[in-house]
Amino acid sequence: MLTTIISKTINYLNSSNKSEPLDLDAKLTKLWLNEYKYTPNTYTTYRVIILRFYIWIKYNSLTFIVLTKYHLLSYIDFLKAPDPSWCNIHRHKFSHPGWRPFQKPLSLKSIHRNLAVIKQMFMYLFHNGSLLLNPANLRVRLPNYIKYSKQNRYLTVNEFNLIIEYINNMPDSSSKLSESKIRLLWIFKLLFYTGCRRSEVVNASMSNVIFLDRRFWLQVCGKGNKVGNIPIVNELAIALDQYRDFYELPSMYNLSSLEANIPLIILNKINNQYYTMSASHLWFIVKSTCILASESITDDPTLSCKLKLVSPHWLRHSSATAQVDAGINLKVVQKNLRHSSIETTLQYQHLNDDFRYAETINKFKP
Repeated sequence: MLTTIISKTINYLNSSNKSEPLDLDAKLTKLWLNEYKYTPNTYTTYRVIILRFYIWIKYNSLTFIVLTKYHLLSYIDFLKAPDPSWCNIHRHKFSHPGWRPFQKPLSLKSIHRNLAVIKQMFMYLFHNGSLLLNPANLRVRLPNYIKYSKQNRYLTVNEFNLIIEYINNMPDSSSKLSESKIRLLWIFKLLFYTGCRRSEVVNASMSNVIFLDRRFWLQVCGKGNKVGNIPIVNELAIALDQYRDFYELPSMYNLSSLEANIPLIILNKINNQYYTMSASHLWFIVKSTCILASESITDDPTLSCKLKLVSPHWLRHSSATAQVDAGINLKVVQKNLRHSSIETTLQYQHLNDDFRYAETINKFKP
C-alpha cells in the first residue's frame, strides 16, 4: 500500500500536464508547491517535507479538512520514530523507485522545521480560499530543542586548516585516491574562500570563472536567481590551477569560453565527458570528511565533537566570520556573501567582552 501511494503521488507531482489529480489534497499540495517553482532549492526542500506529510495522511485514510490537533500530535510521534518500511538509509533521487520519505527518525530541530512548513502551506491555502481549515486550529506544543545560532556554526581559520591538513595527509597511492584527494581540497577551499552555497557551486561550470577588469572573479547564481561576482583570492586561484592541472586543463589564465560543459566541481571524467556532482553528494562528502577528521583528533574532545557537526553551510558561515575578523568592510562582506540585508552580515561579528568593555570605557567620553 505504501509503495503504491508513493508511486502515484510522485507521478502526479512530476506531471506537467493537467491530468486528473489523485484527490483534492494532491491538487492543493501541487498548487502550493508551484509557488516555489522558480526557487528550485526551496522547492526541493518543501517538496520532501510536504510529500511525507501527504503520504502519511493518505496512508491513514485522512484528508486535510478533517485534521485535528490529535492527528498532528500523532504525526509528530511518527516523525520521531517512523516505521522501518518508510525508511531507506541510502540517499536516492526523488524519482528513484527506492526513494522513501525518511532515512532515519527526525531530530527535534527537523520536526520543528517540518511542522513550520506544513503550517505555512495551510496558511496559504486558507487565505486564498482553497481550504476552509483554519491553521490556528492545528496549534500544538512542539518538543523543545537546543537552538544553535549562526555564531556557533562556524570554523575558525585554525580549525579549517586542521581539516585541510587532514586531507593533505590522505593517501594518494592510486589515481582514484589522488582524484578524491585533489577534489576534496578544491571543494573545501572553494566553499571557504568564496562563501558559496552548495547549490551555487554544483550548478557552476569552469566558464563561471571570469576575467573582468584585469581581475579573476567567480560568477554564481544564488537565491532568487540573483547573479553575483565573488573575488578569487590567491589561495583559491592556486587551488583551482592545481585542480585543473590534475584533469590536464590549462591554467586559469588560459581559460576557454568553451568550458561551459566542464563543471566547477568535477565528479568524474569518462571518455572526455565531464560529470557534475549533485548537491546531496557534495553534502555527503563534506560531512563524511569532517567526521573522519574528527576521529583523528584524540587530544581535544570538544573540537572533535564540533567537527562531527560540520556541513557545507558551516563553511559559508566560516567564510563570513573569517572575512569580518580579517577587518574587511562589512559592506564588502555583504556583497561577497550576497546578503540582501546588512543585518545578516552583522551576525558574524564576534566581539570579545574584554575588547568591548575597553572600547566602551576608553572611547565613550561625552
